[in-house]
Amino acid sequence: MKNLLSTDGEPEPSDPEPLREYRASRRYHILWSELKESAARIAELEQELERAETRNAELEETLQKAGVPVPSAGKA
Repeated sequence: MKNLLSTDGEPEPSDPEPLREYRASRRYHILWSELKESAARIAELEQELERAETRNAELEETLQKAGVPVPSAGKA
């Protein structure tokens, strides 16, 4: 029982290679899943940003039509 924490209490296998391969595969699966979730979130945020920029342009156009001076992007 020399490696209790790494095997979740299971006895040390005579050939540890399959266990190592399983753990590596599991880590890969977890990381790949997290990467896909992150990519989806980034895409969602990019779409939100695009919608906000479009809305901002529409509001600036409305202000200009009303004769209100529109502040420049860096001076708000």
